[in-house]
Amino acid sequence: MFRFSQTFYSARILIGKRRLKGAKILLVEDNEINQIVTKDLLENEGLNVICASDGLEAVDVTSEDDGIDLILMDLQMPKMNGYEATKLIRQFAEPMRGVPIVAMTADAMEGTREKV
Repeated sequence: MFRFSQTFYSARILIGKRRLKGAKILLVEDNEINQIVTKDLLENEGLNVICASDGLEAVDVTSEDDGIDLILMDLQMPKMNGYEATKLIRQFAEPMRGVPIVAMTADAMEGTREKV
């Protein structure tokens, strides 16, 4: 069983007062424009952003870097989607197993929220 954190607000609480500014964020997004815009917004808030273009790359990054404070994960991507990547990341040893993962999607279909 795995779960995504539901909102950026809940992720902020999880890493929040500890050190939101300067936190290391893994942004997993396959759309280049969305990746650039999101990265710029986060960096303007004082966050350090690492980007991955699909779930497979996200799994590779998290297996090599246990200093990530938060993962923003697109759900629908090529090679490996966000659901599959999250399942694999949740199998890692601590601290990566417990890192907050916030689902990001443009999918407004009924039932998507329940899946995450």
